Amino acid sequence: MKGRGGGIKETGSQKPYTIKLKPDAKPFSLKVPRRVPLPLMGKVKKELEMENMGVISCVEQPTDWCCGMVVAPKIDKEEVHICVDMTPLNESVCHEKFISPSVDQTLGMLTGAQYFTYLDANMGFWQIPLSKESALYTTFITPFGRHHYNRLPFGISSAPEHFQNRMVTEVTAGLEGVVCHMDDILIWGATKEQHNTRMHAILERAQKAGVTLNVSKCEFRKREIKFLGYIISRQNQSSAGHEGANKCSITQPDCDLMEDTNIYICAGKSPIKQRIPDRASRAGGSQLSPTRSTDVIIHLKSMFARHSIPETLISDNGPQFSGHNIKEFAADYGSEHLTSSPKFPQSNGEAEHTVQTTKNLLKKARDPYRALLELQSHTPE
Repeated sequence: MKGRGGGIKETGSQKPYTIKLKPDAKPFSLKVPRRVPLPLMGKVKKELEMENMGVISCVEQPTDWCCGMVVAPKIDKEEVHICVDMTPLNESVCHEKFISPSVDQTLGMLTGAQYFTYLDANMGFWQIPLSKESALYTTFITPFGRHHYNRLPFGISSAPEHFQNRMVTEVTAGLEGVVCHMDDILIWGATKEQHNTRMHAILERAQKAGVTLNVSKCEFRKREIKFLGYIISRQNQSSAGHEGANKCSITQPDCDLMEDTNIYICAGKSPIKQRIPDRASRAGGSQLSPTRSTDVIIHLKSMFARHSIPETLISDNGPQFSGHNIKEFAADYGSEHLTSSPKFPQSNGEAEHTVQTTKNLLKKARDPYRALLELQSHTPE
């Protein structure tokens, strides 16, 4: 949670954000902080030094709202994440309903692009100040006292849509060859001159809007660049892998992230009939969260349009795959839909066996990429 450069730049052009609550909002307040393991106490106290950056402030007055704090150690670092559980507050927060562009829409706009620039907004949401009345809504309790945010926190459910709305309206609106996904901005052009003109235009807009950039993450005028998990070049776009794949050091191409979920669905051109899927097939993995069958169908249609309709569609027997909507969709598209038995989940062993085989191979291999090539070369067609 530490900032880059030791603090946050204040600019007069930044408009404070006001958290709007529903009329029937019921305040929630914890009186006792959640327990923190003793070995982490010093690290938590050090992390709370972000007060020196102006991100948070101590609270001494009574407040109607007060949330709990959860501590999560950072991977391979002697530091911790301070996560504020704002679930009770989020139940009463009003949303702006601003729709973000889909990844497919963004990739479809890059036809003819030859040069790319990637810009990363420094510290994301923290660039937006909170109004004084809203700051007290974000009060949280720690073993070292109560604090509230002075900047838009990551835990507020309305924060992503507001940040996206502000970035679009104040930074990218009306400019060609540029797209914004939260704090990630991509600029492209068919020629160096066109690209440079667009890049200077967006940098001027960002400066005027008071948006600072993390220069260490920015990339300028590249022929190939990584954006939203995709490797984008003048030839094509290919997936750089998603979280579930990266955990196993596997890159999964042609994967789509469902909007408003953490579900990755990956489609293939041929049915999965072998014990290990052939290379033309695609497998996806991530922790599933509840979603509707109508959402699944929309994304399946999108993938079928790009990869052709598979002869067989295999899924688990979750509620989004067991309703009449998905059956009607499969029949309408002429694809056989197979599900694992709800009373015998081991029948989904094809996918489980593939995952286990790949994991074992990667654990033993010195070169994981060569191991994956070997796996593909020995896969039956």
